[in-house]
Amino acid sequence: MQLQLYATEAEVHSVGLFTEQEIPEATRISSMFSCTKASAAWFEWFFSVPLMEVPSLPFVVYVSMSHIQAMLYRLTTSEDPAWDKQVLRNTADLLVLLDKTIDVFCKVGEVYCLRTDDSDGTVFLKGARILRNVRNFWEPALTQILNNNLPTPNSQTSQPLNTMPPLEPKMMMDTNPVLGPGFDLNDMTWMTDIFGPWDT
Repeated sequence: MQLQLYATEAEVHSVGLFTEQEIPEATRISSMFSCTKASAAWFEWFFSVPLMEVPSLPFVVYVSMSHIQAMLYRLTTSEDPAWDKQVLRNTADLLVLLDKTIDVFCKVGEVYCLRTDDSDGTVFLKGARILRNVRNFWEPALTQILNNNLPTPNSQTSQPLNTMPPLEPKMMMDTNPVLGPGFDLNDMTWMTDIFGPWDT
C-alpha cells in the first residue's frame, strides 16, 4: 500500500513533466521536487522489502517502478533553468537507484527459480539484464547533464568530466541499439514478457 501511495503521489506531481501547458514557475518547481521526493520514497520502501518477499509483490509494483524511472529520467534531462539538478541528484540519483535495483534483481534471481520461456534464465535475472542495458545506455547523457550542473571552484579552468554531448531524450529512445528502436519505459510489453501479463 505504501508503495502504491508514493507511486500515485509521484504521478500526480509529474504533470509538469508531461504537459505542454504553461505552469507558474513556483508551482512547477514545487511539483517537480515533490515528484522527486515521492520517487525517492518509493525506492526506499522497495529496497526495504526482504529479498524472499520480492517475487510475491504484485505486478503493479513493477509498472510503478517503470513509470518512476521514466519520471526521474525526465527530471534529470529537463532543460528548465529553474530546476536544480543537484537537489535531484542528492535526493534521487537515477543511476544509483538503477544500480541498487539491478542488485536486488540479481540476488532474487539466484534464489527464485522461475525461468523464462527462452534461454535468458530466471525471470529476475532477465529483468536485471534489461535494466542494466537501460542503465548503460542512459549513463553517458545523465552523467553529462549532472556533471554540468555540479558547482566548480573555478569555471574557467575546470573541465567537464564527460565531453560527450547529451543526447535528446527522443533520440535516445528511438536509436537505442541494445533495447531496440522505439524502446520506452512507459511501454509495458517488456515488463509483461518478464513478469507475466497484466490481467492475470
